[in-house]
Amino acid sequence: MIAIISTMTGDPWGGSEELWSRTALELVSRGHRVRASVCGWRPLDRRIVALREAGIEIWTRDMPLPVWKKAWRRLVVSRGMDWPWCADIDAFLGATPRPDFVLVNVPANFPPLDLLDRLVERWKFATLSHNNDSQWWPEDAEAQRLNASLARAERCFFVSRRNLELAQDQLGAAIANADMARNPAGVRQDPEISWPAAEEPLRMACVGRLDPRAKGQDLLLHVLSDHRWSDRNWRLAFFGKGPMRHNVER
Repeated sequence: MIAIISTMTGDPWGGSEELWSRTALELVSRGHRVRASVCGWRPLDRRIVALREAGIEIWTRDMPLPVWKKAWRRLVVSRGMDWPWCADIDAFLGATPRPDFVLVNVPANFPPLDLLDRLVERWKFATLSHNNDSQWWPEDAEAQRLNASLARAERCFFVSRRNLELAQDQLGAAIANADMARNPAGVRQDPEISWPAAEEPLRMACVGRLDPRAKGQDLLLHVLSDHRWSDRNWRLAFFGKGPMRHNVER
């Protein structure tokens, strides 16, 4: 049994879910049993439903948190349990059959500390981190705990070399068991595209969540509004959905 924990809570699906979900499908095709813990969005994203239909056991965590669980979180946070789904994960990992290996998929740089504490105690595990932010640096005590826990992982995967380098700077130490795991690309690698005619506009596309904080649509708009682009024939198309669609349109 292989268990996968997706810690993403901000959206029902995102780019950080592509790699683990495809890995889960590959494992099932090879005869392995796979169990995955995800946030219980209502409705579940169609790709999570497809995983279930393919034979992956899907366990859902309450999303959003009910009132009683919010109260529970306030009570236990002083004891170091900062992640509100620890009880759900205890049940997930304790179910029969118990997992032989656990993968923690993180849309940020590091998994929640109290989740790591649980894994270190009894499970063989790896982490997979998809993002990092130079604005976030752990305090000394937090960095010490992260260094100790990550050293116990079988592997700490990062999707880019720069994300790994920043993570090591943030921790003030090398991550000796780090490795690269590239995200799958959703486009063909060898398309034949004809060169556009001179009279056609320069066509550009930005593919990604409509969220300037992470995807930088605002940077594109600022550059293209410069006088050096005002006399050029161009078109820019945004492809995606997100919480700031109307802001980008305005």
